[in-house]
Amino acid sequence: MLNLVKLWLSAIDLSSREEQSWRKEAEDTVKTFRNGDSTRTGAIERQQEFNILYSNIETLTLTRLQFDANS
Repeated sequence: MLNLVKLWLSAIDLSSREEQSWRKEAEDTVKTFRNGDSTRTGAIERQQEFNILYSNIETLTLTRLQFDANS
């Protein structure tokens, strides 16, 4: 049983190390699409920020719902 636990722990550790760069890139991408890396601080500039990730998801959701309704 102890060997099985060690096997799983080493597999988890290995996969975590292999995925580290992918996870960092994914985090940066989400931050960019959410406009989270914006350096703008003025009130007018903050009003101009746009969450493209949310917009894209909502557009795709509505399109999918319409497609399902027509089926």
